[in-house]
Amino acid sequence: LEELLKDGSSEIEEVTDKRLTTAQRRHWEAVRKGGLVVDHKGLSEDLGTAEGPPFFYLDFEHINAAMPVFDGASPFELTVFQFSLHRCEVFPPPPAPEIGLSSAEAGLTHVDFLSDGSQASL
Repeated sequence: LEELLKDGSSEIEEVTDKRLTTAQRRHWEAVRKGGLVVDHKGLSEDLGTAEGPPFFYLDFEHINAAMPVFDGASPFELTVFQFSLHRCEVFPPPPAPEIGLSSAEAGLTHVDFLSDGSQASL
């Protein structure tokens, strides 16, 4: 950071990619392009080694509040308050809504949790 500031770069758009790490370069590219950057080759390689089905898709939301919201939580502790988990029994999963299949017919099962404020995740 100090080197970038010395070079007069105070905004990410002013930074060149010459001294960036791989992770920094991905973020820089995303800002430069104004959207998501996907490493298709790396993703294909990683998914190519996956064994299954079943496959699981997890989405969750969390907070890390300075003043804990839930009993037993500590300040700034990551606390999951909502999640959604899909289990897929076939791969690739068929686009169920587009072809008129129910989730069960498409080989998908789903569980979710949304805190009512009395507790965090299960």
